[in-house]
Amino acid sequence: MIPEGIEENKRLVSDFNEAKLQILRLNNSWVLSNNYRRNGKLVNWRWELDTIHDELSSKADKRSDDYRIKIEKIDKEIEEHIDKENLYNLLRKKHRYLKFVQDDIGMGGKMRREDEEDLDE
Repeated sequence: MIPEGIEENKRLVSDFNEAKLQILRLNNSWVLSNNYRRNGKLVNWRWELDTIHDELSSKADKRSDDYRIKIEKIDKEIEEHIDKENLYNLLRKKHRYLKFVQDDIGMGGKMRREDEEDLDE
C-alpha cells in the first residue's frame, strides 16, 4: 500500500519536470529561430516559429482564444506575401507576438519587484 500523499507528490514532480523540459525546448527553438533569421533562412525561421507556437499554444489557448486568432491572422498574411521583404517583416511580427504570448502566459522571464527577495538564491 502506498502511503497517503506519495502519489500526489509523484504527479507534482512530474509536472515540474515537464515544465522545465518545455522551457528548455522553447529556449532551443528561440536560439534556432534567431540563427535562421540572422542567416536569412526565412523558410526555416518560419517553421521554427511554428514550433514555438505549437509549444505555447496549449497553455495560451486555455487562457484566451485571442492568441490563436491573432496567430491565424499573421499566418494568413504570411501566406499571402511571397516577396522576401514583406515575408521578413511578417515573420518579425510573428516572432515578437510569440515572445509577448510566452511572457503573458508566464513562460518567459521571471519578473519581480526590486524590493522583493529572490527566493531562488
